[in-house]
Amino acid sequence: MQNHKVKNMKLTKKDALRIFKDELVTNSSSYGAIRGDKIAMCEAWNTFTDMLCKDRMITDSQYRNWSNPF
Repeated sequence: MQNHKVKNMKLTKKDALRIFKDELVTNSSSYGAIRGDKIAMCEAWNTFTDMLCKDRMITDSQYRNWSNPF
């Protein structure tokens, strides 16, 4: 994730989803491999939100409570 970090600011789910989709499209090889694969998209979202939580871009509560949009 480049250029999306802002100190002391937590992302909303809407913002996180936008960044997730932007990064998937930017990395077209990954997107092409998982597009249309619901399980792979769910796993990619879970990995992404885990990274956001570890980087303190979302709170532990957000990480635990956000439903998977895929």
